[in-house]
Amino acid sequence: MDQLLTAEELLAGTSVTYDVVIPVAMLGNNPEGTGNTRTIKIKPLSMGVFQLIMKGAREEPELIPVLMVKEGLAEPKLTIAQIKSLPVGLVEFIVERIRELSGMTEKKKT
Repeated sequence: MDQLLTAEELLAGTSVTYDVVIPVAMLGNNPEGTGNTRTIKIKPLSMGVFQLIMKGAREEPELIPVLMVKEGLAEPKLTIAQIKSLPVGLVEFIVERIRELSGMTEKKKT
């Protein structure tokens, strides 16, 4: 018989971080050579954080990916200004990984 999850076990998922390999080509300059991998740590978004992101970006929907990276990127921590300075493709890559990890695999059709 399956064992029921506890509330603590359900809530623990948002505190776990995962390593994500960033394709070297997305990093622009790569002083260490093209064969080296680079990783970041991301974490899934909780429902509360996601709701705050959506509420905060209501006036400016273009902030949604920026805020998702701000909240979902565990290491390195970046400021909003730094995130806005990243290449668009890199932000999209990170957001896609955060979405997958958060269980948001289907995008809302507009």
